[in-house]
Amino acid sequence: MNTQRIDRFLKFVCLLKSRNLAKEACEKGYIRINGKPAKPASWVRPGDLLELDFPLFYRKLRVLSVPERQLSKKIAPKFYEVLEERTREAVVRDLVDQILQEIENPPNQEV
Repeated sequence: MNTQRIDRFLKFVCLLKSRNLAKEACEKGYIRINGKPAKPASWVRPGDLLELDFPLFYRKLRVLSVPERQLSKKIAPKFYEVLEERTREAVVRDLVDQILQEIENPPNQEV
């Protein structure tokens, strides 16, 4: 199988617990395929870039292969490559660090 619906893929590779959750995530705009918002029936294929952009975490991954059935959590990561992953807490912490650094070391301003 070279293609699969996004809701099935997310469930089969253990990224979301159920197809219903995957459907809801798509409907709320949390899932993108190749930069475009995904519908629950959108198709994924090897090479596609998926973005899971939830309120508390962000994950970008590349689809390596499409499984035909539900996988175990141990095997599932072999079907995708994580390209980027962060929690919102980490993003906020980085932003605060950047602001504090700018306050402590303001750039030279010429008037």
